[in-house]
Amino acid sequence: MRASATGIGGLTVSYFTGDPESQTPTFSSITPSGVLYFDLRVSPTNTFTSVTLDECAANVQPALDYYDPTTGTWQVIQGASLVTQNGQSCVQFVFTTTTTPSIADLTGTQFAAPVVTTPTPTPTPSTPTQGYWEVTSAGDVYTFGSATFHGSTGNLVLDKPVVGAVADRATGGYWLVAQHGGVFSFDAPFEGSLPALPASAQPHVPVVGMAATPDGQGYWEVTSAGDVYTFGDAQFYGSLGNVRLAAPIVGIAAAPNGQGYWLVGADGGVFAFGDASYQGSLPGLHIQVHDITGIAADPNGGYWLVGSDGGVFSFGGAAYHGSLPGQGVTVNDVVGIAATPHGNGYRLVGADGGVFDFGSAQFEGSIPGLPASVRPPVPTVGIATAS
Repeated sequence: MRASATGIGGLTVSYFTGDPESQTPTFSSITPSGVLYFDLRVSPTNTFTSVTLDECAANVQPALDYYDPTTGTWQVIQGASLVTQNGQSCVQFVFTTTTTPSIADLTGTQFAAPVVTTPTPTPTPSTPTQGYWEVTSAGDVYTFGSATFHGSTGNLVLDKPVVGAVADRATGGYWLVAQHGGVFSFDAPFEGSLPALPASAQPHVPVVGMAATPDGQGYWEVTSAGDVYTFGDAQFYGSLGNVRLAAPIVGIAAAPNGQGYWLVGADGGVFAFGDASYQGSLPGLHIQVHDITGIAADPNGGYWLVGSDGGVFSFGGAAYHGSLPGQGVTVNDVVGIAATPHGNGYRLVGADGGVFDFGSAQFEGSIPGLPASVRPPVPTVGIATAS
């Protein structure tokens, strides 16, 4: 509160802890959340030609009432305005000999100024914009972020363990693939699987990966020997079944247009078929490793390889966004990599279900963060991006 005057005389300002008249000020159209009560008194002898009142407070409003003893009610003062002084909001009124009330009325006149507190908005929980699934060797599926649960094989007795999961971009569902080539579809079309083939056509080595066509109407399965099997509208572009490999195949990734695929070996060797262009490999860089566990295609071209230590190797147009060794993290159980839909990030997943995000990939949770009672007793074998 500030009071000043032009002329000679004395000014006294006093505050009240509550409404001194036990009545409610009107404040015109303003509904206050609080009210400041005070009085302003001029000395009996003064030569004031104007008295300026400034009531400064947080969230004060441009309104002012005074108590009129002749009517016994609070009255709105016309002409109060809101000004800023030293960064503070102040309601201001200038008393003269002709205003209502006038300088002559300031003999302990009581005033009321409204304060409207802006409520602090309750934060709206953010809706996850990214999501992913983790799958275990038993076919348990765990969802994180915006990923939706469509089912699992966790309540089934499987002939062979599940080795991976693939997202269906067309339906939002997913497939699980088992070591013997069995395919389990969840809100994704079932187009066949290896166990349904004649015994003479089935592989004698385990299936290690699966990739889907962009329209979700087909998929490829690959074995550790590099045999490629096609289902639905997935076309055959070649395989390594007749090639002697330096290291077993550990994964497959589809070309962005669905008209080709890459296979990757445990030594980081990359084999390209169809429209999937060869962009390089670890043996081609004279890098000797034997622990590559997966490959992911960049929708913009190129691909990433990941090792069990979380090391990431980028080729072609695939941008490098980081790796676990680069962050000083020591692990030896990374089992897979999944790219974000737009290719500007990727996630790694460990056998314990731990998820590590890079680039634009957002962390939405992981199995180790779940209550112990719901964590699986079997290892995580793959991750698939939902959005």
